[in-house]
Amino acid sequence: QDSEDRLRAAAAILDLTFENMAQGAIVFDADMRIVAFNRRYMELFDLPPEVVYVGQDLSEVLRARNARGHYPYVTDITERRRAELALKASETRIRAILENAGDAIVTISPDGIVLSTNPAAERIFGYDESEIVGRDVRTLMSPGTAIWPPPDLLSFSAETKGRRKDGALFPLEMSCARAHFGDSDVGILILRDVTAQKEMQAQLMHTSKLATVGQMAAGLAHEMNQPLNVVRMAADNALIRMERGEVDPSYLREKLELIGDQAEKVGKMILHMRVFARTDAPDLRPFDPIESVRSAVRLKIGRAHV
Repeated sequence: QDSEDRLRAAAAILDLTFENMAQGAIVFDADMRIVAFNRRYMELFDLPPEVVYVGQDLSEVLRARNARGHYPYVTDITERRRAELALKASETRIRAILENAGDAIVTISPDGIVLSTNPAAERIFGYDESEIVGRDVRTLMSPGTAIWPPPDLLSFSAETKGRRKDGALFPLEMSCARAHFGDSDVGILILRDVTAQKEMQAQLMHTSKLATVGQMAAGLAHEMNQPLNVVRMAADNALIRMERGEVDPSYLREKLELIGDQAEKVGKMILHMRVFARTDAPDLRPFDPIESVRSAVRLKIGRAHV
């Protein structure tokens, strides 16, 4: 008796659900005879009871609908299916981009915790994804690096130092964008190892400096020739005096001091050119333009204190 009661209750619930569905529904058997239909089906197609009833051939119902010339309110899943396929294709493209990108792509929470990485991040920094997810993203870069756009910007770019798993530092270009997903913000970091580019820039800069030295060679030869002529003349005069037996200590001291001053001037010119032509260190350092001007003036006029 309990089983029968439960069965009747379940049947009542099923009938109630079927009758109150938002969609119109009609059930037919293998002989295309109507077994059941709900109220919503009759409302949607505005069909009279003499057309739709249990035992009726379904073709008669379709014929009556066709005579009216329209099929309103039929649930068409074509667009939904198309949208699902488009979404799936988009996800496939995004996944392919992430997996094959040459730059590290890291997603972070607002407090800088790593949420995900792509294969390039593992290759650049040396961490497996499981080793870095859940840790502070600053593990991958110099301390104090800004990793979140300011309130008035959605994105920003900067140069910093990256840190590999073995502790090695390298030049790093970083772009950060803020995006909103669901109820929270997510930061998307694009990190690029620019070691090769920095080395090439340094080589090009050095080559340019050497070319400049070559262009300055004629002017330098003239500037260096003047103190060398003074040195030669002072030495010749002192030698002539010695050959004549006119050895005056004060005269010799004057000529030797003159020779020393002019030799120092030539030496400073050479030192300036060596500094200019040397390969610069890759790290950025403060630059004093006033000292640069003073150095150029000292090179030109030969004074030690400018």
